[in-house]
Amino acid sequence: MHLERLISLLEITAVAGRPVSVLEMQKATDLPKPTCYRLIKTLVDRKLLDQPSDDGNFVIGERLIRIALLGKSDADVRRCAAPLLRTAATNFKETVFLARFRDSKIEIIHVETPDDPGRAFIHPGLGERPMHACSCSKAIAAFAEPEFQEEILSRGMKQYTEHTKITAAELRAEFAEITKRGFADCDQEIDLGIASVAVASAADRDQAWLSDVDHVVGLGGSKPAESYLDAAALIEAARHTGCSAVHPGWGFLSENAAFASRCEAAGLTFVGPSPEHMRRMGDKAVARATMASLGMPIIPGSKEPVDTLERAHEVAREVGYPVLLKAVSGGGGRGMRGVDRPEDLADAFAAATAEALSSFGDGRLYLERRIVGGRHVEVQIIADAYGHAVHLGERECSLQRRHQKVVEEAPSPGLSPSERARVLPLVADVVARAGYRNAGTVEMLLDADGKLWFMEMNTRLQVEHPVTEQITGIDLVEWQLRVAAREPLPRDQDHIAPSGHAIECRINAEDPADGFRPSPGRITDLRFPEGDGIRVDTHLRGGDRIPPFYDSMVAKLIVTGTDRADAIARMRAALDEVVIDGITTNLDLHKRIARWEAFVSGNYDTTSLEGALDQLLGGA
Repeated sequence: MHLERLISLLEITAVAGRPVSVLEMQKATDLPKPTCYRLIKTLVDRKLLDQPSDDGNFVIGERLIRIALLGKSDADVRRCAAPLLRTAATNFKETVFLARFRDSKIEIIHVETPDDPGRAFIHPGLGERPMHACSCSKAIAAFAEPEFQEEILSRGMKQYTEHTKITAAELRAEFAEITKRGFADCDQEIDLGIASVAVASAADRDQAWLSDVDHVVGLGGSKPAESYLDAAALIEAARHTGCSAVHPGWGFLSENAAFASRCEAAGLTFVGPSPEHMRRMGDKAVARATMASLGMPIIPGSKEPVDTLERAHEVAREVGYPVLLKAVSGGGGRGMRGVDRPEDLADAFAAATAEALSSFGDGRLYLERRIVGGRHVEVQIIADAYGHAVHLGERECSLQRRHQKVVEEAPSPGLSPSERARVLPLVADVVARAGYRNAGTVEMLLDADGKLWFMEMNTRLQVEHPVTEQITGIDLVEWQLRVAAREPLPRDQDHIAPSGHAIECRINAEDPADGFRPSPGRITDLRFPEGDGIRVDTHLRGGDRIPPFYDSMVAKLIVTGTDRADAIARMRAALDEVVIDGITTNLDLHKRIARWEAFVSGNYDTTSLEGALDQLLGGA
């Protein structure tokens, strides 16, 4: 009994991270001093205490620290263990970790690395859920039970982490469809087992999909600047709920290097490229210079952002009209304006700057020559932390309205096999040599001669990535999570073989007959087709409300066929089965596109859809 009471005292002091005096031991046990010393000798023999220090206090032994910590909360564990682990990491010149042991499985609580002292990659989990040593390439068995130490040191962590789960958290913003899709990946039986945290603005808090999430954190007001663009609020939400990872989705802050840096500074793993590569490749002007230096063909344009209207006029005269203004930090067609004449440049410059600032928090623009009649072809890449990069084929994204993609397909019907074989391996090689990590999209323009030119790189997944998933059988969000966990790519280039054809229709809450005016409101009835070759990505259910503050996308309908003709046939049949009542959508426009000769033949470019809108909408 006395020994148990003394150990209880020592557990408390162990968690507090301080030594214990003989006087404290006497008070805890109510024993005379000689008896207390006999107990101390027993504890020292059992290695629960070290020999007394010069000041007469006993330092808590490693064994007792382990016993004490394994019964405490993650926060207490980290507060006490971090300095000890940091010292061990520095002395051993190895990554060290603190772990629980349950049912012969390792549950990582805290990790320290010698090359980055004080930075822990693994942070407190949610409750008592286990954690994954996703940042350990090699580990020392700090505080491990004796029967585990030798085995861990000889095998490393890999064999153990295959049987554990990650208590990371998906923190998604902008499209709720992104969040719902990400959570589905986290729940797959692929040894991810990730607990999910969602953020929701005031306008989104009544959405039905939030009931599928483990935790929901409310963010500010309804406007993006008050919620999904508030980096401080997002990081605080992640820390408050015990997240260890943040997935930014494919909108708002997904290409914001400052946000990625703040995540890392807060000890959160950003599921995406490093902040450095986001700055180099996400900054469109810097990306052009980087890619040019690595051998990619670049569309003529500004080498740096055009900070003033006067500078924009100078560059436009150098490259020749028509030109294109594009947001340095943007994507998705926002912050982009085409200019055919010098007298139109001022208005376009002001509009593009304002839109870029509103959408991305960065109003800088760059300028390039506009290749009229070109096709928008993009290459999906993903790279790991070990210098390996692969491409997953290309996508055709030329059917656009005001630079907003409407229909995408893979592979491109306009790209020749020879140009595909020439450029796509080059793209993967350039990305690998640049040291890039995680998913990204290299956007290119296919000119009238069939040659591809580099336009920009998006350092995130694209909205249209499902068409790539459908023809490769690869779950890109899963691969993102694995790469973020410092796993190597699951496949090399030789084992990626796209087959079939996939088409995606972006169904938006907008009225094409009224200038594509947004159509917010409540959905009274919502039905989508099911069956082979049909996939629907949406967060919505009947009764949900479309708010007026964000992108108007309702759903993505993706069809897959054995070839392009088969995919188009499935596209037509699937669109005829979609029911969306209560709001106006562009569903009828998609039905007309599916039967439009230019689309069916595959003979279209980035100007084709806008040029044919009057014809396509005339039958409404």
